[in-house]
Amino acid sequence: MIRQQFNYNRFDEDGLEIATLEMNPRYYMGEGDLTFGVGPGIGYVWAEADAAGVDEGMWALQLGADIEYRRGALYLGAGTRYQLTQDEELGNTGEKGVDNGLSTVKVGVNF
Repeated sequence: MIRQQFNYNRFDEDGLEIATLEMNPRYYMGEGDLTFGVGPGIGYVWAEADAAGVDEGMWALQLGADIEYRRGALYLGAGTRYQLTQDEELGNTGEKGVDNGLSTVKVGVNF
């Protein structure tokens, strides 16, 4: 089965602010309570480097994987993805792109 995931993430550290909006479909395999998903993604990234005083927007591609456990109302999951961004130069910082990784732990209620 394919489950569509939309994510909005924010990161702010050492004068670099990143916000991403992502669409990450996952193809899930497995039967029963435990499933494993893998899939690509596409997104848009807004990056702001305070030191350079610049704002850049860039397209991104992701590859990610998730594992989920669902039993009754209990939902547990973990996921990871790596994101490659366009090589937009962030002002005079010399930084090209803002490639990044993200891992999440999920706890929830099925309804």
